Amino acid sequence: MDDNTIKDSAATAPARHQDEEECRRSHDEEEFFENDKRHNNNNDHSPLTIIKSIFNGGRFFDAFMMESAQLVGQSLLSLPWIFSLMGYASSIFFILFFSILSIWTNHLVITMLNQYRYEIKIANDIRSQDIHYVASYHDVISHFCGRKWGLFTLVVVAIALLGLCIAQIIATASNIFLLQDEEDYALSKRSLTLIVGAVFLLISFIPSAREYRPFSALALMATFYTAIYMTVASVIDGPIDNVQYDHLDGFINYFLGLVAIIFNYGGMSATVEKADVMDENVTQTYDVAYIYAVLYSFVVTISVGVSAYWSFGSLCQSAPNAFYLFQPSTARTVGVILMSLHECVAFGLFANPLFHIIEKAMKIHGAKFFPRRLGVRLLLCLFFVFL
Repeated sequence: MDDNTIKDSAATAPARHQDEEECRRSHDEEEFFENDKRHNNNNDHSPLTIIKSIFNGGRFFDAFMMESAQLVGQSLLSLPWIFSLMGYASSIFFILFFSILSIWTNHLVITMLNQYRYEIKIANDIRSQDIHYVASYHDVISHFCGRKWGLFTLVVVAIALLGLCIAQIIATASNIFLLQDEEDYALSKRSLTLIVGAVFLLISFIPSAREYRPFSALALMATFYTAIYMTVASVIDGPIDNVQYDHLDGFINYFLGLVAIIFNYGGMSATVEKADVMDENVTQTYDVAYIYAVLYSFVVTISVGVSAYWSFGSLCQSAPNAFYLFQPSTARTVGVILMSLHECVAFGLFANPLFHIIEKAMKIHGAKFFPRRLGVRLLLCLFFVFL
């Protein structure tokens, strides 16, 4: 190579380097604006975009609504019964105690999830680049504790979520049973369970917890209305004549109330899948959203428990579902309908992690939603109904 060639190469090197730098910067800018357009699309006001924005959650308030809907729905209707079994002091003490434990547990779960996501990213794990991949509880445990503990977690979580899904179907059937004429119950609770299960199949069409924004909002409005209705009705109409506040004797009854409180704050098995589909900054602070949800649950549930037990006393012992304490009315009917819709949303929040678990086991997690993933979800929901 002669001197002129060397000089030409030396002269063109900075220009070539500048061209490469500009090309890289241009590519980064295109990628940035493409992502911004994909996620925000603020300038597009087409009907389809508006509909997508309604369903596309992922914000901090979406996390708060989902956790609030899950927490309040489980405890709202059972709290008067719990108060009648344990009394005011014990009930409030253990509600506070187990809520603090649940906050700490949720914090640990979210911390592990964030660390898991960070480690698979720096390791260039293929899962970190898969836009369809949603982390599950057992994925996180397997990563930190080994495969055996991961399998154990998978079995425990699957059983817990299965029980919670079935509980939502039964609870909804129990609510709707109240809407029938007391002198002529046309449909049995078993028949209503099958009808409710068929309606709940529609939940299968929601891809992930990120699309639950309007449904979580509906569930939150349902629990808020029901809490207001029960509190006001209890205060205005109560206490009933010759009300008594006798507690059932024996450790078993006290233990039943204690287990019910633990159940109300034991929904951690569905946390990881919900948190992982949120925006990245929301995933990192998902435990904070849970704290706000717990505080909200105190406001709407303890007021119902205290007021209903004050109004009905020992009658609450025979009513695990608080709706059965109140006389038929338009306000109660509205509450029953709203809480039935809420239970449908809660069913979806508990079933969604199971959807992801089954899809991973069948290696279709990254497949198109229609028809394979949807078909598997529908079959799983049918299994819940007939179990």
